[in-house]
Amino acid sequence: MRFTGLLLCAFLFVSNAFGQAAGESLSRLREMAEKVSGTPREMFVLGGLYKAERKAGNHRRADQVRERILEHPGENEAGKITVYFFDADYLAQNADFRAAREQWELGRAIVTELERTGRMAHYLARFRSRQEAALAAILRTEGNMEEAGKAMERALAASAEDIRYYREGPGLQRPRADQELGAAEGDRSNLLSEQVSLYLATGRIGAAELVVLDWIQSARAVGIVQQLTGALKRHGDVLMAAGRFAKALARFDEVLVRQQAGGLDETSVPGIMARRSRAQALMGLGRWNDAHEVFRNLEVATKGNPAARKVLRAGNDRALTRAMTGKLVEAERTIDGSLANNRSNYGTDHPNTVLSEGLRALVLARFGRDDLSLPLFRRYVDTWGYSLASADPALEESALAQLRHRLILEHYLAVLAQRVSKDGSAIGEAFRVADALRAGHVQQAVAASATRAKVTDQRLAALLREDQDLGHAIAALYRSLSEGGEDEKQTSAADITQRLGAMENRRKALQSELKQQFPEYAQLVRPTPPLPAEIARQLRAQEVLTLITSTAETSYVFTVTADGTTRLHVVPVGEPHLAALVQRIRAALDVGDTPLERLPPFDLAAAHEVFQRLLLPLEAQWGSARHLIASTGGALAQIPLAVLVESPAIHAAGSVPFAEYAQVAWLGRRLALSHIPSAAAFHALRRMPPSPQGRQPFIGFGDPDFGGRQRPTPGSLRSVRRNLDDSQAANLSLLDAFRALAPLPDTRDEILSLAQTLGVAAAGTSFLGPAATRAQALSSVVSGKIVVAFATHGLQPGELPGLDQPALAMTYVKGDAVSPLLTLTDVLGLKLDADWVVLSACNTAGADGEAAEALSGLGRGFFYAGARALLVTHWPVESESARKLVSATFARYAKEPTSFRAEALRAAQLELMQDKGTGFSYAHPLFWAPYSLIGDGGR
Repeated sequence: MRFTGLLLCAFLFVSNAFGQAAGESLSRLREMAEKVSGTPREMFVLGGLYKAERKAGNHRRADQVRERILEHPGENEAGKITVYFFDADYLAQNADFRAAREQWELGRAIVTELERTGRMAHYLARFRSRQEAALAAILRTEGNMEEAGKAMERALAASAEDIRYYREGPGLQRPRADQELGAAEGDRSNLLSEQVSLYLATGRIGAAELVVLDWIQSARAVGIVQQLTGALKRHGDVLMAAGRFAKALARFDEVLVRQQAGGLDETSVPGIMARRSRAQALMGLGRWNDAHEVFRNLEVATKGNPAARKVLRAGNDRALTRAMTGKLVEAERTIDGSLANNRSNYGTDHPNTVLSEGLRALVLARFGRDDLSLPLFRRYVDTWGYSLASADPALEESALAQLRHRLILEHYLAVLAQRVSKDGSAIGEAFRVADALRAGHVQQAVAASATRAKVTDQRLAALLREDQDLGHAIAALYRSLSEGGEDEKQTSAADITQRLGAMENRRKALQSELKQQFPEYAQLVRPTPPLPAEIARQLRAQEVLTLITSTAETSYVFTVTADGTTRLHVVPVGEPHLAALVQRIRAALDVGDTPLERLPPFDLAAAHEVFQRLLLPLEAQWGSARHLIASTGGALAQIPLAVLVESPAIHAAGSVPFAEYAQVAWLGRRLALSHIPSAAAFHALRRMPPSPQGRQPFIGFGDPDFGGRQRPTPGSLRSVRRNLDDSQAANLSLLDAFRALAPLPDTRDEILSLAQTLGVAAAGTSFLGPAATRAQALSSVVSGKIVVAFATHGLQPGELPGLDQPALAMTYVKGDAVSPLLTLTDVLGLKLDADWVVLSACNTAGADGEAAEALSGLGRGFFYAGARALLVTHWPVESESARKLVSATFARYAKEPTSFRAEALRAAQLELMQDKGTGFSYAHPLFWAPYSLIGDGGR
């Protein structure tokens, strides 16, 4: 039975063979199968050939090879196990779940018998691993993702046992131990790749990153080049899903260098996939010419090679890069081909088909053929919704999908904006599209966290579970429809289409029931932006809402007043220019450890230009208002609008530093300002029921102990740790990185000061140092409080290894296996009745803009949990001025029943402008402007 060990390596041969030119590898396998007939290598080669024929869609040939394996004379349990479990996986991927289960049971029966008899004991761990991996594939395609994850964990545990046996156990002394160990480690790599896919399919990007970082580390230690290259590629995939395109591009470049060093042809499967991924990373970075060049070279390289062209695919993205680089005729030809393929593979109503129609609308819009584009844009929105959270799981839920969606909506908005003057209804739809663009990345994070949050209502939990399972099962059925090969598929298209129809009808009914019975949850996960008229009904006298959405070349500024008047101003100023202006503004605000005596002057000209270009043209709508409610995104979300100036004039320097800023015409002087993540969030907040009676004034958490050796030391400004780079992330666990967080000075005093201002004793209301734990925050102590305060770091996705959602850093509890992070998922499960949630010292709107998105995600979570407003910081604050500002805000709010939240903050800011620190004035916006009110700025 010498062939047994070789047979168990068959998957490695397939991987290596497909590492060459796709067409050549299959021909070479067929040729080898004839040469080795009757030799010990026969089963090894046949196993590889069988899998290759199946993967290529050549089912008649695959069946012939399968029979040859199963009819092999003598004991051939290993060969049968390979066939049965691979068949189970393959059939599940093609949505023939009954047949997949049958094949899996045949393989499981052999494994069970071998366990009973003790035969082939040295392979039993490997057999169990493949058994559980095949089961995970079935469960995943059936839509049971939770059980699929458990099966994958069991598969990995068995794989680890297999590796230990040949690395350090009895198997080390067996003949061909190195070969067996290579097969075992190859199995583990395949399993890890599948586990990453499973996590990505369920939105658990952070968990996927932790898996792949550990995989990279172990692959480096083992020294197997192919495994390391595969792990690096998967890390790039995870980074792409998270929207970290620059780091993803660096990973793909590293993969390509390794592939080239290994002699792989550019038309090999891994070569094509790496180059395709590289092009998509370039798309994410807006490097459209470079992305187009990569795609064009791939098209040339795969021309005349159907197998390689099938791997390339990406017709939508190739069309998009052509459109964005002005090659519109080629773009239209490419998108028409992609649209025809999707209609053939998926049908006319599947979101993949509608995505192609949306991209076709984009191409038509760039041609200037607006009348032809509008029906396609409207069908796209009707099918997909304004947010990708409404899309089917068959779609790629990733930052790349968000990019495509955003570009389609941006072009739709541009077409609508041009029609406002002649079509009165266009401004309402334009407002909705602009609001959806504002909430894109935030909504993805909120929706993913909502699916993980603990749902206490059993009926809601059951509906969600069935909806999610159906979504993944539908995705599997659509994938099977898109498969092709030399022969007909085993499962008929008619049968799949019939099953799809039944599943989709049931899912529509479920989603309708969710919307009717649980409207708050439905709006959280699948929001529909409100029309301006709906916003107007929620506005009070002397309130105006302004919504600003920017694209690469244009900004769209909407105002809605309480009488229902809606105006749109289109500004030829794009996001890059706004980002440059915001960077100039922040240069004197986010100053790190710069001593106050060397503080750079505030750029009044930049602050005035933003005001002049965006707000001044619509002053007739907001100029007489008392309260301006602003929804901004991108670069603008990194600053409070209070620091904009109506005139760049400034008085001469006074007797103390910064006194000259006391008379500047700050927008914050004229108006009380509040910010909202989106118009949809504002609409939901204003529909919240009145605050309950009998609430307690305050609960606060501060000075958390992160478990590091450093302790807080007094300083001029509170600082926050920036993102870890790749080298740090690869060598630190999430916990190690967490313990390296910089401690926060003086937050203990701030929490105690807040308690004193609100008239409560610190005992039982202020959880400081070791007491500022996640568990305490999740307990019932936060319920029924008017003010809930967290004085700690706000962390954004990717800032710590494996962190895929916004979070607050709480105290590390030694020996506690539970994370010390209060995540967005946790926040969604809180039960609050809070007028305010204070996120102090968070610096949650950092200079790269990503943290502003994290803030919006946390905001949505706290709003859903029952908070009405958040008070947050945009840059590191000076401790004494921060204490004074926050105390004054809450003192005024508590003492003046007619004062609203935004006005209380404004009054405190104006008061602080006239105050003096130790030898300097607090009139500089560094001191009075770091806090913004996010949410409902009313009472």
